[in-house]
Amino acid sequence: MISRRRLLTSMGIGASSALLSGAGAVAQFGALDAGANGLVANSGSDAGEQLTTLLERASALGQPLFLPAGEYVVGNITLPSNISIMGVRGQTKLRAYADKPILSGQNAQNISIESVAFIGVGSVSTSGGFGLLDLVNCADVLVSECRFEKSSSNGISLYATSGSLAQNQLTDIAGAAIASTDATGLSIINNTIDGCENNGILVWRNDNGHDGSIVTGNHIKNINWRNGGNGQYGNGINVFRSADVIVANNVITDCAFSAIRANGTVNCQIIGNNCRNLSEVAIFSEFDFSGSIVAQNIVDGAAQGISITNWNDGGHLAVCANNIVRNIWKTSPNNPDTVPVGIGVEADIVVDGNIVENVLGSGIAAGWGPYMRNISVTDNLIREVDYGVYVSLAEGIGAAQVKNNQISGVKKAAIVGALWDDIAELDLQKSADKYPLISVSDNQFN
Repeated sequence: MISRRRLLTSMGIGASSALLSGAGAVAQFGALDAGANGLVANSGSDAGEQLTTLLERASALGQPLFLPAGEYVVGNITLPSNISIMGVRGQTKLRAYADKPILSGQNAQNISIESVAFIGVGSVSTSGGFGLLDLVNCADVLVSECRFEKSSSNGISLYATSGSLAQNQLTDIAGAAIASTDATGLSIINNTIDGCENNGILVWRNDNGHDGSIVTGNHIKNINWRNGGNGQYGNGINVFRSADVIVANNVITDCAFSAIRANGTVNCQIIGNNCRNLSEVAIFSEFDFSGSIVAQNIVDGAAQGISITNWNDGGHLAVCANNIVRNIWKTSPNNPDTVPVGIGVEADIVVDGNIVENVLGSGIAAGWGPYMRNISVTDNLIREVDYGVYVSLAEGIGAAQVKNNQISGVKKAAIVGALWDDIAELDLQKSADKYPLISVSDNQFN
């Protein structure tokens, strides 16, 4: 595919070297110039019919369609297969004339859109969860260096679609910035998201199954929870029922609930993310999950740090390693049920090599009530907390070991045993022999 920069340089935009040829007004290197073919910028009137005709012509000729700088009022334009649309970055704008998608596609393939701004009608939609760009059953989609703003619903909505969303900017979105359902091979890379009323990026499936989406390098901030609830909204990245998803190296700040929330996932990797100022659990692997890796993340400022829980709903099997979790608040401003914990785990989980600092509660919590099985808490550094490690002693628990941890600056006790919310043993290292399923040894206290 000819890149936009190469095309514009070769065309000499604004100069006589554009070399339009014949009645088709084809620019040099085979791009169809929409302006030279009757599409008038900044007219304020509906340009949908002209744009549809040009898209179909470009697709049939196998040529990119170049949209010159300016604003075009359109709505619900259907994209054909084999179409490349290129604009002038920051200057080519498609403005919605109604509360509906600007561009949509169904059962299409080989769609490329570069350097085009999509501007919605603002406010909040009553027409459902569409996107300014709305694609269903589309393959090989590339959307890059585009801008999406003032959407009354979502920024980009994808269903059963494959491809890449890269280096786009999405701001002032009433729903989610990017909403993908039942992806068939999707990469969401290096996008900037600022100001969403419900969620940042959604990777969802209607039924549990392989998804394989990669979400990496994105900057996400200012995510609200306008629709309320206790975790469905207010998340930077939300992965639901999707297997084999990678969420890595994102920077996420200022979310009403979680930076990353993985619900009912299988083999989900949450690695190397930087998370700050989260008003509930910063990183959550919850409900019927299995095979989660939560590693090398930084959480600084949250109502709870990392939670890998809900064994009561089948959630189990994870590694939580080499994370930094610090500055955990006493309460959540949005969810009164949130307990201040640095790292909380329940079933079949290794917690190793983490640093937890400044928690107005427990540094690491192993289990709650009977919901604890096969927990290993080893080689962690915990400091400036109320309790260093909390271990459940309730009837029905499984095995746990707490070994080789360094714990300092505790305000109340280093390693405690608890019956639900009540502390039963203030020094579990001394009294662990009373509990045959609990092993506590070789921990250092300062």
